[in-house]
Amino acid sequence: MRIRSLTTRLITWVLGATLIVSVVIFYVRFAENRQNLERDAGQTAELAARALVNDISGLMRGIEQATRTLGSVVRHVRPDPDQSRALLRSLIMADPAIYGAAIAYAPEAFVAGTDFAAYMYRSDDGGLQYMDVVAQDPGFRNKPWYRVPALTGKATWSEPYLDADLSGIDMVTFSIPVYEDNDGGLRLLAVVTADVALGSQRSRIKAKSKEFGDDVRVLILSREGRVITVETLHEELSRDVTGVYTVPLAEYAAQRGREDVRVLAERMMQGEQGTATLIGIDRETRQWIHFRPLALTGWSVAVIVEEALLLEAIEASELREIALFALNLALVALIVVTLARRITGPLRQLATTAREIGHDPLAAEVPAITTHDEVGDLGEALRRMQVDIGNYVDELKTTLDAKQRLEGELSAARQIQMAMLPRLPEDGRLTDGCDVAATLIPAKAVGGDLFDLIPLVDGRLLFMVGDVSDKGAAAALFMAKTVALANLLGRDGVAPAELLGRLNQELCRDNDACMFVTALCGVLDPASGEVVYANAGHNAPLRFGRDGQAAYIDMPPGTMLGVFEEATYREMRLELHPGETLLLYTDGVTEANNIELELFGDDRLEAFPGGLFASSAALVKGVVDAVEAFAGEAEQADDITVLALRRTESGRVEKVYEMRGGTEELSGVQVWLESELREAGIGDDLAGELQLAAEEVLANVIHHAHHDLPDAAAEIVLRFDPDEIMLQFSDSGPAFNPLEEAPEPDLDLPPEERPIGGLGVLLCKRLADRIEYRREEGRNILRFVKRRPSG
Repeated sequence: MRIRSLTTRLITWVLGATLIVSVVIFYVRFAENRQNLERDAGQTAELAARALVNDISGLMRGIEQATRTLGSVVRHVRPDPDQSRALLRSLIMADPAIYGAAIAYAPEAFVAGTDFAAYMYRSDDGGLQYMDVVAQDPGFRNKPWYRVPALTGKATWSEPYLDADLSGIDMVTFSIPVYEDNDGGLRLLAVVTADVALGSQRSRIKAKSKEFGDDVRVLILSREGRVITVETLHEELSRDVTGVYTVPLAEYAAQRGREDVRVLAERMMQGEQGTATLIGIDRETRQWIHFRPLALTGWSVAVIVEEALLLEAIEASELREIALFALNLALVALIVVTLARRITGPLRQLATTAREIGHDPLAAEVPAITTHDEVGDLGEALRRMQVDIGNYVDELKTTLDAKQRLEGELSAARQIQMAMLPRLPEDGRLTDGCDVAATLIPAKAVGGDLFDLIPLVDGRLLFMVGDVSDKGAAAALFMAKTVALANLLGRDGVAPAELLGRLNQELCRDNDACMFVTALCGVLDPASGEVVYANAGHNAPLRFGRDGQAAYIDMPPGTMLGVFEEATYREMRLELHPGETLLLYTDGVTEANNIELELFGDDRLEAFPGGLFASSAALVKGVVDAVEAFAGEAEQADDITVLALRRTESGRVEKVYEMRGGTEELSGVQVWLESELREAGIGDDLAGELQLAAEEVLANVIHHAHHDLPDAAAEIVLRFDPDEIMLQFSDSGPAFNPLEEAPEPDLDLPPEERPIGGLGVLLCKRLADRIEYRREEGRNILRFVKRRPSG
């Protein structure tokens, strides 16, 4: 719906612009807040990860140092069982992070023939519990906490494991090998260990992470990628990936199709440091994850920050901004509406007055506008306009009266001018042996084009086409003078060149307006086909052969009529064969333009399919229709004149029958065809064959081109040549070539077994001496030709 009120449009545009600017500002601020949030989340995760790594590293370093000190004591003192208990107790009590410790001697290393391994750990009641490892777990030397340092000779942190045989809890163990001298070499004396219960460390890590906020969570992976922490994961994921006997996180993620989690786990296992953003490891939320390696143990620590928790603050801020935005918009709207109404109020009064002036300019009362601005100027202009309109109305009445008188005079002048042109019979037989048609379409009420056709007493036909140099009333008067002189001078049968010379002399007299006429004048002898013509600066005519091909004829140069009194003109000759057509025209045809200012042009006229038209009248109409279709909505700029002369055989014009209707119209065609053939003296046998062919062809046209509709239309042309007779059928239906597309009947089959169709086309092929089909200009054209019998 179109908004017509100025007040409404002003309010709409101002508020719309304000809204757009406000939304842009709001969006920019939101984007900046989001970027700051992501940066803060990453920094928070990085700080938390660094702090946790430092905290865990410090804890592990203390455990490593205490364990190495115990190993040094064992090496130098080789304590007995009681001393071993005391040392283990001291180690555990000195560091709350140590859950248990062990001194496991190598075989035969404690006392020959004996095997000793002591283990002490914290019990559930808070005390310490001692255990003889040899008695409790004889195969302990195959456990990783003993076997790995014994074989490698290096201190190591174990992978998380469940101590099912001794303590029954999951833990990690720091183990160091202790060596003694042996004949200049070293021999394994014992393996000293310190255990860290993962349960207590998880609580410690969780408490440490809370220092950075409730939205910070922690994930720790072992060297093999197993999940050590448990408090960061939901129940199902904790059960699946946390603990000693479960698959590593990377393998678990691959099984679940979480490629992003698998890549993160592998990067952590490889000891990389970095930041990742992904849909959460353990829940469907967006998370920022910063990870870094824990060098002492080979673990990797990852800190997870939930986006949803961090967005709560910005959402609250956005709600406040939206509320302020709505309040500001409401205030702006109130101000804009108030100002718009105050500004446009006087304008509405002036608009009402302007409408009243349109109905009764003198009775309307212009309101008094006291402001000294554009609105006041508009009110003053409206008052002056009211006075001017009153004066204009009086002048307009006088002008309209004069225009009506002028239009009446021009209409009478047009009728007089058209009456001066020759009247042609409907069948075009102005003279025997010649089919003539012409039309003149002025660009204005009256024009400067002309044509003339004068039958001479000896059977010849004088023709002329001309174009006056100007348009309108002056050109019409000069045209009338030219036509009158041509009729006066041409009826004596003078040659075209002589006629143009006399016309030129007459038009040069008293030609103070310096007007001139281009003209082409000729004489056609229908009996011999000779055309004698002369040119006075006019366009070259077109010659259409019997095959439909067109070509411009040779034209001698010539001077326009009315310019030089002493000008002379040269004659040219050509032979027009039966069935050939001469087309004359003025430059209103070739210089007609469309809305893109393209000209119709000589080439387009030469390519016009004039051979498709059965009569001169049809050809003239076809040229005019083509020019009008090309011009489209463009205004006619010049007068258009077209004249066609077709020579016919033995003085007979081609016969044309327009069929309109279905099969019921076939009888009318047969009556017409029978009458024409009888008049032409065609024998009964040949006439019967022609009538039979016409019936079969038209039945195909009605059936295939018009699908048996009652408004079927076709044009039938009957042409008599000296040695043959032609029937031409044309229609505007869909393309259909019966000579190729009609089914070929099998004449060997009995009649009752043959498919319907095809017999008529086969009959026409056998009857014709020549039969051909073509598709031109959107029409089906079929020609059926029979030779005349000799003798």
